[in-house]
Amino acid sequence: FLDENGKSNPIIMGCYGIGVSRTLAAIVEQFNDEKGIVWPKNLAPFDVHVITVNTKNDEQVQLAEDIYKMLKENGQD
Repeated sequence: FLDENGKSNPIIMGCYGIGVSRTLAAIVEQFNDEKGIVWPKNLAPFDVHVITVNTKNDEQVQLAEDIYKMLKENGQD
């Protein structure tokens, strides 16, 4: 751009802030092992994950529901 004296100056632009995706990427980079992400407790989205591997298997579904119920009764959410 040209200033008030007609002198050419570069345009300078800055963008500052905490990038959520960059922050998560840094956490994942620091907290992982051969199996994947190991979330620090204070940053973990959940304390416990109950995953039914085969949702078509009624026994697995029931077991997952029972485990979930037991966890909730003991203060996990």
